[in-house]
Amino acid sequence: MLFYLAAVLLFSIAIYKYLVYHFQTFERLGIPGPKPTFFLGNLLEIRQKGQLQAIIDWRREFGRVFGYFEGYTPVLSVSDPDLLKEVLVKDFDNFQSRKPFPLAPRKSLGLFLENGHQWKRSRTLLTPAFSAGKLKQMFGIMNECTDHLLDNLNKKTKSCKSLDIYDLFQCLTLDVIGRCAFGLRTNAQADDQDPFLTNVRSLFSRLSKTLILPAVMLLPFLQYFVFAMKNIVVVFGMNPVVWIRLKMKEIIQIRRDMGANASTFDLVQQMLFSKVKDGSHAFSEREIVAQSMTFLLAGYETTSTVLAFFSHVLAHNQGVQKKLFEEVDSKIGETEVNYENVKELPYFDMVFDEVCRLYPTASLFRREKKQQIKAYSFLPFGAGPRSCIGSRFAMLETKVAMVRVLKQFSFKPCEGSTKDIELDCRGAIVPKHGINVQVENRETSAKMSRYS
Repeated sequence: MLFYLAAVLLFSIAIYKYLVYHFQTFERLGIPGPKPTFFLGNLLEIRQKGQLQAIIDWRREFGRVFGYFEGYTPVLSVSDPDLLKEVLVKDFDNFQSRKPFPLAPRKSLGLFLENGHQWKRSRTLLTPAFSAGKLKQMFGIMNECTDHLLDNLNKKTKSCKSLDIYDLFQCLTLDVIGRCAFGLRTNAQADDQDPFLTNVRSLFSRLSKTLILPAVMLLPFLQYFVFAMKNIVVVFGMNPVVWIRLKMKEIIQIRRDMGANASTFDLVQQMLFSKVKDGSHAFSEREIVAQSMTFLLAGYETTSTVLAFFSHVLAHNQGVQKKLFEEVDSKIGETEVNYENVKELPYFDMVFDEVCRLYPTASLFRREKKQQIKAYSFLPFGAGPRSCIGSRFAMLETKVAMVRVLKQFSFKPCEGSTKDIELDCRGAIVPKHGINVQVENRETSAKMSRYS
């Protein structure tokens, strides 16, 4: 009995010593950062402030390079432009991998989380789906989905003074990515109870609230128990990831039955019928499902957030909005928005860049400001070989939607709103409580101002 007690005691001491040594990693290397607590690292501060605010505070306190612990895992944060260039481009061979997501499956991660040869192969095979020619084919779908957005705005401006514009843009981007990537006609803009919409929203909501993620950060071995429980989750149908994955499988089977000569060309078509040198299919079904979920979730969340922030910035910067009206009216006017003329809007591009830097003052909306920005300090789509594969798709979708909205509507701050928005970090930086703005029909507003 004493032997076992002694063994347990020695083992406990060894574990304690190891953890103390582990949490002194950055201190030994001379890297500044917040002092980690034993066992928890800096997880408590991350949970209290939110990851985004915690990193902002540490950046202010410790500078452009600092280290912290997400539970057990050490993380080195770098925001120095010269070092970023080294990491993302010059020394990319040594920094190819993404930061791992603790709850990601061991196989078939999707492009965002893949590493090494698997990532390189996927990137090479998927890039043609976002070529200029393919984007031109997708333009009509973006335009059609935006028709529904404009209909909704017309209805809502007649019945309410302010609305959550983020909610409307989420519905739009889900419809767009569904059709452009998978040939899937979701009905998010017409039905706020659309099953795809409710499950995607549920997924992101749970991701920001779940206690499983910090638990796995604290004790990485717990992820294996989470994966072991997934069959129980399937049985009870409580996981939106499971629902989305099953729907993706159904879509893939339908598209496979349609064959390689189907008239529709999109991301699923590219994955299903791409072949490697030996003639075999490039992607397994499991990989196609993983890639499809990656693009569905990324295409839904990021672009809708940019559009919502764009609306908020214009509502609080009326001079900038007026200049955009002038550019849209002079460059496009009464003609239809098309693939060519939507690219000829330089001021829009400048505003887009500023929106991606988050809520600058109106005085910053100048071309020379972007030219003064040091390289690698402004990276809305990343940089180097792992930059966003869908950046041109996202930019085109943003332009189509926002330009067509600005042709008809204007944004104003609603009563009680402020320039500052409470933010949340759940993969992307998103508004925590939506974005409320007042939307007015430009023609109606102009008539009222003439008679007032």
